[in-house]
Amino acid sequence: MKPINSIFAAGLFTFTTLGPLQAADGVAMNDGKLMSVKDGVKTEVTGEITLTDGTRVTSTGGVTSADGKSWKLKDGDFIEMDRTILTQVVKDGVIRKDGKVMKIAAGVMSELSSEMTLSDGTKIMPDGKVVPRAGKTWELDNGDAILSDGRPLLEGSVIFMDGKPLLFEDCMAQPLMEEVSLDGVKVRPDGAVTKKDGGTATLNEGDVINKDGTWMPDRKAE
Repeated sequence: MKPINSIFAAGLFTFTTLGPLQAADGVAMNDGKLMSVKDGVKTEVTGEITLTDGTRVTSTGGVTSADGKSWKLKDGDFIEMDRTILTQVVKDGVIRKDGKVMKIAAGVMSELSSEMTLSDGTKIMPDGKVVPRAGKTWELDNGDAILSDGRPLLEGSVIFMDGKPLLFEDCMAQPLMEEVSLDGVKVRPDGAVTKKDGGTATLNEGDVINKDGTWMPDRKAE
């Protein structure tokens, strides 16, 4: 049951610190190291690796695309071989993947074995039940997360991080490439938002718009 308002697939890494939640082939940054992933097997990259589209990735996480654009991977980033870029956006909170409820604290991940209380008083149970301080109890579905401040981040929602909106799916996120409608709230790749009443606004760092259209500002900014 999702709120009305408001990692661990086969072949997953067994990192102590936060690792990518994907089983696809590609490369990932974990704990400052570049790891190559193929058929669920991870290998540290000590030189340079080239993706199928010609993008080059160095052992320090430097990326140069085939058209010459450069950037640097951050810990938790994952690039599939076709250059689909996935980002681990939940660094503190709880996720549910393949039926397992996992807590993440400062990038360290472990299975939730006892009741956990978030900063806003929300309680998370090992079976995925979420008990807010006010309102109805609900349950995390596979692919969903709840941030450490109690804001739900449901699969199919958008979170604004590092200056761009990211689409959250299966506990990972990728850059928003085209406009999406979240129950009538339209979000564009530049972070501009058209509300249901026709009004416009712009997402700020850390903001979440869940798939039911609920806009939840980053509470650290309040």
